[in-house]
Amino acid sequence: MRLFSWLLKKFLLAAVLTGAVLAALGWWLFRAEGGGTLEQRQQQTRRTLQAELAENRDALAAVEAKIALQPSAIAAQELRARQAAKVAQELDDLGSGLNRLTTDGAQVKENEARQTRLKQMEADATGRVGELKQELVRAQWEKDGLEIARDRTLGQLLAADANQSPAKHYALVAWERFGDLVLWGVALVVFGPTAVRFFSSRRPADVG
Repeated sequence: MRLFSWLLKKFLLAAVLTGAVLAALGWWLFRAEGGGTLEQRQQQTRRTLQAELAENRDALAAVEAKIALQPSAIAAQELRARQAAKVAQELDDLGSGLNRLTTDGAQVKENEARQTRLKQMEADATGRVGELKQELVRAQWEKDGLEIARDRTLGQLLAADANQSPAKHYALVAWERFGDLVLWGVALVVFGPTAVRFFSSRRPADVG
Protein backbone atom coordinates (compact mmCIF):
# COMPACT_ATOMS: atom_id res chain seq x y z
CA MET A 1 0.00 0.00 0.00
CA ARG A 2 2.87 2.36 0.84
CA LEU A 3 4.46 1.56 -2.53
CA PHE A 4 1.20 2.34 -4.35
CA SER A 5 0.85 5.63 -2.48
CA TRP A 6 4.45 6.54 -3.27
CA LEU A 7 4.01 5.72 -6.97
CA LEU A 8 0.76 7.71 -7.10
CA LYS A 9 2.46 10.77 -5.63
CA LYS A 10 5.36 10.45 -8.04
CA PHE A 11 3.08 10.16 -11.06
CA LEU A 12 0.96 13.10 -9.91
CA LEU A 13 4.13 15.16 -9.49
CA ALA A 14 5.28 14.07 -12.96
CA ALA A 15 1.93 15.09 -14.47
CA VAL A 16 2.05 18.51 -12.80
CA LEU A 17 5.65 19.10 -13.92
CA THR A 18 4.85 17.97 -17.47
CA GLY A 19 1.89 20.36 -17.67
CA ALA A 20 3.94 23.22 -16.28
CA VAL A 21 6.81 22.65 -18.70
CA LEU A 22 4.45 22.36 -21.68
CA ALA A 23 2.67 25.55 -20.60
CA ALA A 24 6.00 27.34 -20.37
CA LEU A 25 7.10 26.05 -23.77
CA GLY A 26 3.71 27.00 -25.24
CA TRP A 27 4.07 30.53 -23.90
CA TRP A 28 7.55 30.71 -25.40
CA LEU A 29 6.20 29.56 -28.79
CA PHE A 30 3.36 32.07 -28.55
CA ARG A 31 5.79 34.92 -27.94
CA ALA A 32 8.16 33.66 -30.64
CA GLU A 33 5.36 33.79 -33.25
CA GLY A 34 4.34 37.29 -32.26
CA GLY A 35 0.99 36.27 -30.76
CA GLY A 36 -1.20 37.00 -33.79
CA THR A 37 -0.08 34.18 -36.06
CA LEU A 38 -2.49 31.60 -34.64
CA GLU A 39 -5.57 33.78 -35.16
CA GLN A 40 -4.47 34.58 -38.71
CA ARG A 41 -4.00 30.91 -39.49
CA GLN A 42 -7.39 30.06 -38.01
CA GLN A 43 -9.09 32.76 -40.09
CA GLN A 44 -7.33 31.56 -43.24
CA THR A 45 -8.34 27.97 -42.44
CA ARG A 46 -11.98 29.00 -42.02
CA ARG A 47 -11.95 30.92 -45.31
CA THR A 48 -10.44 27.96 -47.12
CA LEU A 49 -12.97 25.54 -45.65
CA GLN A 50 -15.89 27.86 -46.43
CA ALA A 51 -14.72 28.12 -50.05
CA GLU A 52 -14.41 24.32 -50.27
CA LEU A 53 -17.88 23.93 -48.77
CA ALA A 54 -19.42 26.38 -51.25
CA GLU A 55 -17.74 24.61 -54.18
CA ASN A 56 -18.89 21.23 -52.86
CA ARG A 57 -22.48 22.44 -52.50
CA ASP A 58 -22.51 23.78 -56.08
CA ALA A 59 -21.20 20.46 -57.39
CA LEU A 60 -23.71 18.54 -55.28
CA ALA A 61 -26.60 20.68 -56.54
CA ALA A 62 -25.53 20.04 -60.15
CA VAL A 63 -25.33 16.27 -59.59
CA GLU A 64 -28.69 16.18 -57.84
CA ALA A 65 -30.27 18.09 -60.73
CA LYS A 66 -28.77 15.58 -63.17
CA ILE A 67 -30.07 12.66 -61.12
CA ALA A 68 -33.54 14.20 -61.02
CA LEU A 69 -33.64 14.41 -64.85
CA GLN A 70 -32.33 10.91 -65.55
CA PRO A 71 -35.55 8.93 -64.87
CA SER A 72 -37.58 11.02 -67.32
CA ALA A 73 -34.79 10.80 -69.92
CA ILE A 74 -34.66 7.01 -69.51
CA ALA A 75 -38.45 6.75 -69.74
CA ALA A 76 -38.44 8.87 -72.95
CA GLN A 77 -35.88 6.61 -74.63
CA GLU A 78 -37.72 3.47 -73.54
CA LEU A 79 -40.96 4.88 -75.01
CA ARG A 80 -39.12 5.76 -78.23
CA ALA A 81 -37.79 2.19 -78.49
CA ARG A 82 -41.25 0.68 -77.90
CA GLN A 83 -42.92 2.93 -80.45
CA ALA A 84 -40.25 2.21 -83.06
CA ALA A 85 -40.60 -1.52 -82.44
CA LYS A 86 -44.38 -1.34 -82.68
CA VAL A 87 -44.39 0.53 -86.00
CA ALA A 88 -41.66 -1.75 -87.38
CA GLN A 89 -43.78 -4.78 -86.48
CA GLU A 90 -46.81 -3.23 -88.19
CA LEU A 91 -44.77 -2.66 -91.35
CA ASP A 92 -43.47 -6.21 -91.15
CA ASP A 93 -47.04 -7.47 -90.98
CA LEU A 94 -47.98 -5.34 -94.01
CA GLY A 95 -45.09 -6.74 -95.99
CA SER A 96 -45.84 -10.40 -95.37
CA GLY A 97 -48.32 -12.93 -96.72
CA LEU A 98 -51.21 -11.76 -98.85
CA ASN A 99 -50.56 -8.12 -97.96
CA ARG A 100 -47.28 -8.28 -99.82
CA LEU A 101 -49.03 -9.58 -102.94
CA THR A 102 -51.65 -6.82 -102.90
CA THR A 103 -49.27 -3.96 -102.14
CA ASP A 104 -47.53 -1.93 -104.80
CA GLY A 105 -43.88 -2.91 -105.27
CA ALA A 106 -42.59 0.61 -104.67
CA GLN A 107 -44.62 0.81 -101.50
CA VAL A 108 -43.18 -2.51 -100.34
CA LYS A 109 -39.63 -1.22 -100.83
CA GLU A 110 -40.46 2.03 -99.04
CA ASN A 111 -41.98 0.09 -96.14
CA GLU A 112 -38.91 -2.13 -95.92
CA ALA A 113 -36.59 0.90 -95.88
CA ARG A 114 -38.71 2.54 -93.22
CA GLN A 115 -38.75 -0.69 -91.23
CA THR A 116 -34.94 -0.78 -91.35
CA ARG A 117 -34.76 2.80 -90.06
CA LEU A 118 -37.22 2.01 -87.27
CA LYS A 119 -35.25 -1.04 -86.16
CA GLN A 120 -32.12 1.10 -86.06
CA MET A 121 -34.04 3.72 -84.08
CA GLU A 122 -35.13 1.02 -81.63
CA ALA A 123 -31.54 -0.22 -81.26
CA ASP A 124 -30.23 3.31 -80.74
CA ALA A 125 -32.89 4.11 -78.14
CA THR A 126 -32.25 0.83 -76.30
CA GLY A 127 -28.52 1.53 -76.28
CA ARG A 128 -29.17 5.04 -75.01
CA VAL A 129 -31.27 3.61 -72.18
CA GLY A 130 -28.29 1.53 -71.08
CA GLU A 131 -25.99 4.56 -71.24
CA LEU A 132 -28.40 6.69 -69.23
CA LYS A 133 -28.70 4.03 -66.55
CA GLN A 134 -24.90 3.82 -66.28
CA GLU A 135 -24.72 7.60 -66.06
CA LEU A 136 -27.31 7.50 -63.29
CA VAL A 137 -25.25 4.98 -61.32
CA ARG A 138 -22.11 7.09 -61.76
CA ALA A 139 -24.01 10.21 -60.71
CA GLN A 140 -25.23 8.43 -57.58
CA TRP A 141 -21.64 7.45 -56.76
CA GLU A 142 -20.51 11.01 -57.35
CA LYS A 143 -23.31 12.29 -55.12
CA ASP A 144 -22.28 9.91 -52.34
CA GLY A 145 -18.66 11.05 -52.61
CA LEU A 146 -19.65 14.71 -52.56
CA GLU A 147 -21.85 14.18 -49.51
CA ILE A 148 -18.99 12.49 -47.68
CA ALA A 149 -16.65 15.35 -48.62
CA ARG A 150 -19.28 17.89 -47.57
CA ASP A 151 -19.76 16.28 -44.16
CA ARG A 152 -16.00 16.11 -43.64
CA THR A 153 -15.58 19.79 -44.55
CA LEU A 154 -18.50 20.74 -42.30
CA GLY A 155 -16.87 18.91 -39.43
CA GLN A 156 -13.55 20.66 -40.05
CA LEU A 157 -15.32 24.01 -40.26
CA LEU A 158 -17.19 23.42 -37.01
CA ALA A 159 -13.93 22.43 -35.38
CA ALA A 160 -12.27 25.56 -36.74
CA ASP A 161 -15.14 27.76 -35.51
CA ALA A 162 -14.84 26.21 -32.05
CA ASN A 163 -11.07 26.14 -32.16
CA GLN A 164 -9.07 25.67 -29.01
CA SER A 165 -7.71 28.62 -27.06
CA PRO A 166 -4.22 29.90 -27.85
CA ALA A 167 -2.97 28.43 -24.57
CA LYS A 168 -4.24 24.94 -25.48
CA HIS A 169 -3.08 25.26 -29.07
CA TYR A 170 0.48 26.19 -28.16
CA ALA A 171 0.59 23.58 -25.41
CA LEU A 172 -0.31 20.95 -28.04
CA VAL A 173 2.30 22.34 -30.42
CA ALA A 174 4.86 22.20 -27.62
CA TRP A 175 3.87 18.58 -26.97
CA GLU A 176 4.25 17.67 -30.64
CA ARG A 177 7.69 19.29 -30.83
CA PHE A 178 9.17 18.59 -27.41
CA GLY A 179 6.96 15.91 -25.86
CA ASP A 180 9.60 13.18 -25.77
CA LEU A 181 12.24 15.46 -24.30
CA VAL A 182 9.82 16.77 -21.69
CA LEU A 183 8.86 13.25 -20.61
CA TRP A 184 12.47 12.16 -20.33
CA GLY A 185 13.37 15.30 -18.40
CA VAL A 186 10.46 14.95 -16.00
CA ALA A 187 11.23 11.27 -15.47
CA LEU A 188 14.82 12.11 -14.58
CA VAL A 189 13.73 14.83 -12.14
CA VAL A 190 11.02 12.76 -10.45
CA PHE A 191 12.51 9.27 -10.48
CA GLY A 192 16.21 10.02 -10.93
CA PRO A 193 17.11 10.66 -7.28
CA THR A 194 15.29 7.50 -6.18
CA ALA A 195 17.11 5.46 -8.82
CA VAL A 196 20.47 6.90 -7.74
CA ARG A 197 19.81 6.07 -4.08
CA PHE A 198 18.64 2.58 -5.01
CA PHE A 199 21.73 1.72 -7.04
CA SER A 200 24.05 3.38 -4.52
CA SER A 201 22.68 1.24 -1.72
CA ARG A 202 23.35 -1.91 -3.74
CA ARG A 203 27.06 -1.20 -4.33
CA PRO A 204 29.32 -3.54 -2.40
CA ALA A 205 30.90 -2.00 0.70
CA ASP A 206 34.52 -0.95 0.46
CA VAL A 207 36.93 -3.52 1.89
CA GLY A 208 38.93 -1.77 4.69
